[in-house]
Amino acid sequence: MGVKLAPDARQQFFDMRGNVLAGGKLFAYMAGAVSTKLDTFADSTGLVVNTNPIILNEEGRTPRQYG
Repeated sequence: MGVKLAPDARQQFFDMRGNVLAGGKLFAYMAGAVSTKLDTFADSTGLVVNTNPIILNEEGRTPRQYG
């Protein structure tokens, strides 16, 4: 199965006040759906499924294994 890689999987996330979102949760959902979670993958082969949600590290970034 082929998958597309995120253009910048190591981007940094912030809360609404501009603070680093340490420990934040990054969920993946089907477009237009509010409850249908989608799998994301650790590499382009689509063999290793990431957790959903992905828990952000202390810098508000995805852990190293996600990109």
